[in-house]
Amino acid sequence: PRHMGNPHLQKRAAATSNGTTTTTSSTATPAGRAITTRDVLAAQTDSTGRTSYDSLVTSGTNATRTVYTRHSDLRGFRPTPSEIANPTPEEEADTASRTQRALASLVSAKVSLDKPTGSAIAAAID
Repeated sequence: PRHMGNPHLQKRAAATSNGTTTTTSSTATPAGRAITTRDVLAAQTDSTGRTSYDSLVTSGTNATRTVYTRHSDLRGFRPTPSEIANPTPEEEADTASRTQRALASLVSAKVSLDKPTGSAIAAAID
């Protein structure tokens, strides 16, 4: 019945008393009734006293995933001079010849598919 209230809100109220944070938002409908929604988030603090958002991201379906939420989690990439060096003329020629062979095989496959075979040749002769 309507006068007894929503039993799910009682469960949520019990959860908020266990130290979790609750945010509430209200929206008025055209009929003048207010719709209230509550989202329960388990906010934790790290060793320095700042809010740790790791628990928000790693809850639910992300429980088994590794999540990097701090700037210190980023790794710097320092390439060696050999990794960023331009290719030698021999490497350029090798890459160009491999590319030319690959393109030639693709073109020859397309051309061979367009040539008439079998009964089409016999029909052209007759």
